[in-house]
Amino acid sequence: MRNVVAALLVLASVGCRQSVSPLDPDPSLISDAQVRVLTTERDSYAAGETAVVILTNTFRHAIGYNLCVSTLERQRSGSWHQSELDRDGACTMELRILQPGSRATYSRRLNPALPAGEYRIRTTLENLEARTREPVVSTTFRVTR
Repeated sequence: MRNVVAALLVLASVGCRQSVSPLDPDPSLISDAQVRVLTTERDSYAAGETAVVILTNTFRHAIGYNLCVSTLERQRSGSWHQSELDRDGACTMELRILQPGSRATYSRRLNPALPAGEYRIRTTLENLEARTREPVVSTTFRVTR
């Protein structure tokens, strides 16, 4: 869907900090297949480290999000599965608003027991203009032991 933004968050566990900063807005509506709006700060993290996820709103309308309630997925046997070691903390169920041209960062401590492998974050964004909810996934990152 053209009004979908791909959200970014980071891996599983406790500790969440979200901040918003302005970016230059993208003038055109583009799909999440054309640009990744949910990315991690690095391509690789050690189990137990804090991963930083970046959500960038490249659309002309505000989006709703809550990166704390995102899930961690691990690639196994060629498909993606929710990690059993996703998190052990709690999240508030608030909906945050991200204006066009802005970005939000989210910090999350990765579970020290995570096995090495390829991971990604899955979350849901709300298109406040169309009143729809869309699942999005981050770029992949590696967890090492």
